[in-house]
Formats: sequence, C-alpha cells, structure tokens
Amino acid sequence: LDRPMTAREFLAAHPEVTAAADGSMFGFCPGEPHDYRSYNCGVVDYGMFDGVTGALQLPRHPSWGGTLLVRGGRAEATTGCDVSDWWTADVAWQGYPALVRHGDVVHTPGVDPDRVKRVGAGRLRDGRVFLAAATCSMHDFSLRGAAAGAEDFFYADGGGSGVVAARVDGGILADAPGALDSRRVPSFVAAVHPLHWVPYGRMMR
Repeated sequence: LDRPMTAREFLAAHPEVTAAADGSMFGFCPGEPHDYRSYNCGVVDYGMFDGVTGALQLPRHPSWGGTLLVRGGRAEATTGCDVSDWWTADVAWQGYPALVRHGDVVHTPGVDPDRVKRVGAGRLRDGRVFLAAATCSMHDFSLRGAAAGAEDFFYADGGGSGVVAARVDGGILADAPGALDSRRVPSFVAAVHPLHWVPYGRMMR
C-alpha cells in the first residue's frame, strides 16, 4: 500500500476486492514513530507478488515459512519463498510460520501460547484458497486450520493487526466487532474477481 490503512479504508479504496485479510507482519520504516496510530510507512517482512499489476515485495527472510501461489485459478504451496518460481504465478504470498503442511500440523505445541487474535491464509485439499481468523494460541490456530481441511496453512499477522473481512449483500462482514477499524497496516492479502484483471492486460482463467 502507499500508506498504512485499516481494513475499512482498504476496502473503500479498492471496491474490486471481495475479501481481505491483514497481510504479512511488518516493521516501521527508518525514522518513523514507533506508534501504530501515527506511523505512515511500514516495511513488510515477507515476500508478495501480484502478477496482475506487477507489484513485488522481495522477502527479507526467503527461507522462512512458506508461500501460497495461484496459477491458473488453482493454489499451490512451497516451503520458504523462492522468487524464481513466481514468473508464471498470478499471485504469490509468503506467510510465517508454517502451521500446516501437506495436511499435517507442523507448528510446535507450546510455542507462542498466548491467546490473542490470529490471522492466516492457506489452501484446501481441492486447491482453493482460504482466509482465517480466530482468538487462540498459535498451536490451537494450527489445529483449527487442519480440522477445516487445510492442506497448507501459513500465519499472516495478529494481535491488534488481525482482521479478515468480506463483502456481503448489504455491506461488509468482519470476523469480530471493531476489526474493520483496528490497527492500520501496510499490506493485505485480498481476493479479486478475474474480471478486474482485464484492464491490466491479464487473461481471465
């Protein structure tokens, strides 16, 4: 994003987005105040690629977590974040840590045990992508993802930054009261209908 936004601001600025989750974890840009209310520049820690617009965020930690890639309308997952694999992708998004891989919970019990807001993204066994939010420990979040049918599941962000929202008839539905207006963040992972790819010269799939 050009500037940090709440989920409500992001959805208002991008009417083509049908669903969104607070994207990867981030830090403050050099010289920015360490205050979530007043900062105006954030540095995303993990890799992202939008093959439609060409937007690219190189990973700061290429061996961490895993990456969701969408090619031809079907999701795949890799370990770590290898940008050389992105040239044929419609979208790529790196999450950390990995919670579920190949249908198995890989998060270690007892790590990050606090019961706080968690947000993640993953792929189901049939190749569809899903966004998820819950208030729980990290391991419980992993177990919930596996129980929901996740083949692969990666962490996005949480705490005061956590939000998952979708457009529904009559408005916007968020995962919790107040989530749309919670912390401003510099990135979101979002679902966009392929019809909106056409102005960028991308073929619908």
